[in-house]
Amino acid sequence: MIGAVLVIAAVIGVRIPAAVVAIWLLAIPVSAAVVVTPRTERLPVVALLTAAMAIRLSIGAIVLTFFHAQLFDVFKDTARYETIGAQVADAWDHGVSLDLYQTLAISTPGYYYVVAALDRVAGHNEMLVVAFNAGAAAVCALLVHQLALRTGLDRTMRITAAAIAAFAPSVVFWGSVPLKDALVSALIVAAVLSALALSGGRSGVALITISVTSLALSTLRIYATLFVTLAVLVVIIGRALWRSRPLWSLAVLAFVVLLQIYALVGPAGLQLVTSIGDPAELARLRELYSGGTSGVDEGESLLPGPGSGIGGYVSLLLRAPYFVALFALLPIPGVTSGRLVPLAVPEMPLWYEGCVAACYGLVLLWRRDHTASFVIGVTVLAMAFLEGAVVSNAGTMIRERAPAIELLAVPMALAVVGLVRRARARP
Repeated sequence: MIGAVLVIAAVIGVRIPAAVVAIWLLAIPVSAAVVVTPRTERLPVVALLTAAMAIRLSIGAIVLTFFHAQLFDVFKDTARYETIGAQVADAWDHGVSLDLYQTLAISTPGYYYVVAALDRVAGHNEMLVVAFNAGAAAVCALLVHQLALRTGLDRTMRITAAAIAAFAPSVVFWGSVPLKDALVSALIVAAVLSALALSGGRSGVALITISVTSLALSTLRIYATLFVTLAVLVVIIGRALWRSRPLWSLAVLAFVVLLQIYALVGPAGLQLVTSIGDPAELARLRELYSGGTSGVDEGESLLPGPGSGIGGYVSLLLRAPYFVALFALLPIPGVTSGRLVPLAVPEMPLWYEGCVAACYGLVLLWRRDHTASFVIGVTVLAMAFLEGAVVSNAGTMIRERAPAIELLAVPMALAVVGLVRRARARP
């Protein structure tokens, strides 16, 4: 309801005070938690989500007040979102629709429109964008809690999973500044959760959610739509839906494939598919990332090269273990250079330990739910492969890893709580 009111206000141009909009945005995850969380967990989950949002708002206020110039210098995307978003909002106020691809060669305009909508409703306010991200991060933590609930984890494990998703250091930071990572993470977790629900009694709602998340991701981060398609395919095979509900499975698969084709036939999708199979173009794509936090999905021009045929894709697949290792290991504190590497120092030791815990947790989860374990594991591996192949900048890798942390929070919680209980049970 709150979201619908804000969308309508943005469409018709109704002005609402920024403080009111911020309160509404922050109320969305809390209201959702009250509805979907089991009664015995409502209080701790609501408290967790409230604390997660409060921390992000505090960090955002500090950064924007005292480190504004440094933030916009290091994360140039923040300046683009704020500047271009304001331009789009101004165009809307004058009854003009600004085509970002035609005017600025931006092929994934989703987050620019989010900022523009907030600007149109409440006026230009950077803290309002932070409030939006804080709400999105809290929704993501709630979705992780629901994912843990669907996979059969107990109360303590579910709350632990939500806590990992809410308070991982890098995840906290990306939800505290005007960047799109919190929204992307929430959409990916929602898609995986909905994919697992395709075999349940509300499969129609799940398919609608998958459609919405896939379309939204196609405007934010093109290749993330591949993770959605992969999750759906794994569920259809793992749950044997192709055998128990063949017509439904065929319809779902056809629909998702159409959504995937729609995402990839656009300029950014074609550039990505062409470039990733051509060593020269892939090197140029990685060079774009190594030069800053912006990449092809932020509107950079990357014209398709001549390509090297199927051999380029085969060569890429053969190097998959190397790319996955890059995703898992970089940046290495004290070894890797870069302006953003110091931000990773508090998290990398925890991330390395978390990877070990996640692997163990996936084994434990396999014993409970084969399909859920496989969906999470395969999705994260696909994420690691693509991110490792495309992103050569270790600093950018910190950002791109956020959705993986959110998904792996479930097996991490399963492993950590299980080990603690086992240790306590020893005489």
